[in-house]
Amino acid sequence: MAKFLLPYIKIISAVAFTLLQIFNELGLSPSNFVGVSKGHYYSYFSPGQEAAKLFVILLILAIVSSILFLVSSYLAFDSIGLVICLILILTPGIFNLDIKIKNFYMLSYGSFHFANIQAFLILIIWAFFIGWSFFLILYRIGILRSSFRDYFDHAWYAIALLSIVFFILTIKNDGVTHKLYEYNRASREESSYLLGQVITLNKFCIKNNYDNLAVCMWASQVRRKLLDYSIYSPLLYSELGPKRISDLYRVNGERKYQEPVIIGIRSYNKMMCSKRNEMYCDRTPSEFCVSYPKGLTFNQELGVLIKPVALSNQCIVPSLVTLREKQEKLINSMRKFNNIRNYRLLIAIFLAFLTGIKIVNSTTKIISFDKNESRKTNRYFFAGLPQNGMISARYCKNYVSSFYKYIKKAILRLSTFLSNQLDR
Repeated sequence: MAKFLLPYIKIISAVAFTLLQIFNELGLSPSNFVGVSKGHYYSYFSPGQEAAKLFVILLILAIVSSILFLVSSYLAFDSIGLVICLILILTPGIFNLDIKIKNFYMLSYGSFHFANIQAFLILIIWAFFIGWSFFLILYRIGILRSSFRDYFDHAWYAIALLSIVFFILTIKNDGVTHKLYEYNRASREESSYLLGQVITLNKFCIKNNYDNLAVCMWASQVRRKLLDYSIYSPLLYSELGPKRISDLYRVNGERKYQEPVIIGIRSYNKMMCSKRNEMYCDRTPSEFCVSYPKGLTFNQELGVLIKPVALSNQCIVPSLVTLREKQEKLINSMRKFNNIRNYRLLIAIFLAFLTGIKIVNSTTKIISFDKNESRKTNRYFFAGLPQNGMISARYCKNYVSSFYKYIKKAILRLSTFLSNQLDR
């Protein structure tokens, strides 16, 4: 029995974690909890604890939707539909299919993450069949009439327009995402470029025993910081990158060395870029000069750009600060769009449900629910159900009895068919 149920448990569990990811990013469901131990409060992270609640709800929904699917399949396509429906529902358990789908949950930290696309596709299909089954039964027992199709079509087209709006907003967000990663690529490349120059300066200081100079102490300490900047993601760089120019000129954690360090770099560039040593100097790549020190005229900025230097601090240091600001603004903008993305996932589930209803409208036309009233009455599960759709306790009892007989007959047919196939 455990092997039979295992595929279904895997599927429902993965769907529960996917819904938890969406709800958590929208702030609708927590994954952090507070506990008490020996009179002290403590916080702990446990997405599985919240996913267990969703699992129970989805398990109940799975049982109810399976019954709806069986009933609607019989109402639409007689015993053939019932047998096919049983095969679809029982196949994973009977053959103990190895469902390769994992429970997956990712901490977002404000960025958008799509946890498990396989589980989400299952959820979409599930919502579709719930919509199809439930509304087909409503048609069959007479609660809905043909006029419902016309009203539903109006709502369907309005929802289609809403989907277009969400699609346009997503396109705008894709442009923001592309720009963010372009800025991050620039900050990583500039940090790597400046790091190479700082390493050369550090070697020069060690070779000439200049360890006590402010510029040499700076070179030995800023290396690790530039190495981190060269590998930081947009989120990390916006949080930990340089907020001011003085942040990159710190020595021993103090900003008072900024002027001595800048003067020392200027002297180093002058010495290394003389005619004798000009092989160590290069012009700073123009794409690295996003920003310049404040107070420079246009001609001075142009001079910084075209002048060969051994260490490009005048151009790259302010550029790294500017790139951090730009990435921070874009991330804040993306966080607003991420809520739209998560709402779009919920809307996609709802649209799948509505698509099932839309297909029901076509199904009722194909099998002539409205025209063939005698066939409609004979195919009721509800024995002697009045045409106005009113159901009493007696009718419900007859329904349960009839449904049990049809299920039993369908299982016997299915087992006979499978045994014949195995004998062959």
